[in-house]
Amino acid sequence: MNKPTSLVALLFIAGVTLLARPSHAEEEAPTYDMEFRTTPIDDILRVLADRYQVNIAINGKIGETVSVNFSGMRVEEALDVLLEGSQWTWRFEGQNGQVYRILPSSTPTTEIFELAFTEASALAAVITAQVPDVTVNPESHSNSLLVSGSLEDVREVGWLVDTVDRYRAQVSIRAEMVEVTLNEDDTRGVDLSAILGGTDGDGALSTSFSDGNETSTLDVHTLQGDFDIRGVVAALNEQRESRLLSSPTITTLDNQPAKIHVGERVPYQRATIETQTGATLAEVEFVDVGVKLEVTPTISEDEMLYLSIHSEVSEVLEQSVQNVPRIGTREADTRVMVRAGDTVVIGGLIKDNYATVVKKVPFLGDIPLLGRLFRRETLKSEKTEFLVFIRPLLLHDPSQMRPGSAAQDTRRRFREAPELIGATKP
Repeated sequence: MNKPTSLVALLFIAGVTLLARPSHAEEEAPTYDMEFRTTPIDDILRVLADRYQVNIAINGKIGETVSVNFSGMRVEEALDVLLEGSQWTWRFEGQNGQVYRILPSSTPTTEIFELAFTEASALAAVITAQVPDVTVNPESHSNSLLVSGSLEDVREVGWLVDTVDRYRAQVSIRAEMVEVTLNEDDTRGVDLSAILGGTDGDGALSTSFSDGNETSTLDVHTLQGDFDIRGVVAALNEQRESRLLSSPTITTLDNQPAKIHVGERVPYQRATIETQTGATLAEVEFVDVGVKLEVTPTISEDEMLYLSIHSEVSEVLEQSVQNVPRIGTREADTRVMVRAGDTVVIGGLIKDNYATVVKKVPFLGDIPLLGRLFRRETLKSEKTEFLVFIRPLLLHDPSQMRPGSAAQDTRRRFREAPELIGATKP
């Protein structure tokens, strides 16, 4: 009897059925369909070594029999299924992991897991909660974990590390925050629906609020596609008085807030404390003023972005109460669902600015009491609107982030239709 005939006869005697359909998902990882009925695990391991052309070493004799079916499995998956429920497990050995060593599950071992995308201390807490019988020592300098325990528990830790320590998609948030000076007839601010009417929009959400004197409307628009934010900002500046308050770009992880503050911290004396020695200490606190933007993105399974947005612009007013500065603030909170690459536009944050304009005759207007005859004071009012443009981009890889390039077309469109945003600048 020749060698191939002997091998086939041995397999049938052992109760083994080999289906002649090998499948190869990759050249380096072949998969096979096999079925074993009441066969010693030691014999199955020999068959696996022969079929997958790998080295399998056993420490001792297992002596258990099982009935198992492998369908389209790689050798690692077949070993997991075969040894599940037994007192045995396996691990890679050899210089390049060329040997599958079968060992008792209780074999003590220590392994180092190098992390690429997760902080070691944070993952160590998760592992300790999930696999309490192991000892985990996080190493912050190399961002790695030193794990000691039984071979079975350490292999479970390895599965957790492979599951958790993966690249998480990031969101790059590009924003433009603009303050536009309104004309006297612009009681409701810049007409965003008219400005954005030529784009592919998903619609708008309007929310009304009142300051006790007049009702204002917070306009939130979403625009599809590669909408050029800076082109719109440039076009607005050509048509009326406007200034760019901030133009930040920031990247954050899924479900993590991205915060931007461009401004200053204003100190004020909150209280005074007298010490036992009679000295007086001043307790100082700080108030952040300027331009603030906070965006928290949540990535859905279909790669839609749920954005929680807080935008704010504030300034210190001249008046103060008991040395505590009065802060004038315009802020908006909204939540929208957009596609990656779409643009969110927030408008309707209008403020009335008042200033006293003094016109006087030189020298004579400065004379006490009599100077009033040669001086005239008028109260000048001016309305400004705070506009926020936000465009989130989904980054599966940081190299995906690159700027848009449609500024010239957008500016040309606004030059051809200046009536969309009211009277031109004088």
